[in-house]
Amino acid sequence: MTREDYAVELASVRDGRPGIRVVVYDHAFTDDGAWFRFSFVWPDPETGEPRSRAGMQSYRIENGKLAETWISMLAPDTRWTDATAQDRWTSTRRSPQKPT
Repeated sequence: MTREDYAVELASVRDGRPGIRVVVYDHAFTDDGAWFRFSFVWPDPETGEPRSRAGMQSYRIENGKLAETWISMLAPDTRWTDATAQDRWTSTRRSPQKPT
């Protein structure tokens, strides 16, 4: 998947869920990979009711570039209940970024 293809995929997720936020619970970054455990949270476009979906995503990095990614999603209207969301999920050496 190219960078452009991945950007299109992410845009389609946002288009179908206006107002979506990513809530991150756990994460790790290494030289050759990364993963994070998250929930998507958004208002239903038709009813405004809160919706959510929990998942995990992992990445394989090769030569400093994203080589592969895998995502596993739980059923609609799920959230992780065993952890508290992180205030931020970037390295403390960098400026914090707001979740998207």
